[in-house]
Amino acid sequence: MKKFIISFTYLSVLLSNDIIVDKSKAYNIKNNYAKFDRFTKHGGHGNYDIQSRDRITLPSNFPILGATFTLEAMTFTADTSTGLHQKVIGTEHWKGNYSFTSPNITFLNKNEIYYGFSSNGNEIMRQIRNVRKPNTWHHVAFTYDGDKGRLYVDGVQVDSTNNPTKWSGKVPDATPIGFIGSRFRGNLDEVRVWNIVRTEAQIKANMDSLQDLNSTGLVAYYSMDTDENFNIIDRSPNEHHATIDHAEIKQDLYSDNCQEPNG
Repeated sequence: MKKFIISFTYLSVLLSNDIIVDKSKAYNIKNNYAKFDRFTKHGGHGNYDIQSRDRITLPSNFPILGATFTLEAMTFTADTSTGLHQKVIGTEHWKGNYSFTSPNITFLNKNEIYYGFSSNGNEIMRQIRNVRKPNTWHHVAFTYDGDKGRLYVDGVQVDSTNNPTKWSGKVPDATPIGFIGSRFRGNLDEVRVWNIVRTEAQIKANMDSLQDLNSTGLVAYYSMDTDENFNIIDRSPNEHHATIDHAEIKQDLYSDNCQEPNG
């Protein structure tokens, strides 16, 4: 994520009781993120027209993942009560149909995460409850090593597959990942796709940002920076730049040196 600094200078107003209102402070635009709203006119609830909802569309030539991969993203959503599927990353499938789907991470109700892929047209998916909280930024990662799938939340493994017959030796169908944030309600950032398995230590050490853009196995890295045409930049050397469809790109502001007001 590129970092910029904007400085705003405010006058300190000193009243008779020397009440501190504010002081000169620097705000850092630390982070861009993508905001998605499935309940706007772009992504209305119950609207299955895939051309009319917030999402980020990956290029049509996006590489197809094989038998080893890692998906990861920073996620934020308040929408934990609905049973509808919110796609963090993957292909667009509705009403629970996950045949011929790419590797994906999907949010469901009751703070659930649904993750997996399809192989030979059959769903290879797993569902785990109560691993995320509403109104909280969480880093989520899904790895597959050709034998087991593993799910990490905030750099800690919270689940792994326990059905060798279903998972071991399976290869994802040749369906490329198509979208980020499809029918999602919330914010996404730091989305990365790898064609290797990242270790728990690697995942935890790089949740907030990835400094080595030439890391082995990096397929795409979307930190939600945009180019002059307002496309999402793939910061990996592969340049799989993505298209914004109605989603908003916003910026976080924070201050390291703001004195607490007392009036």
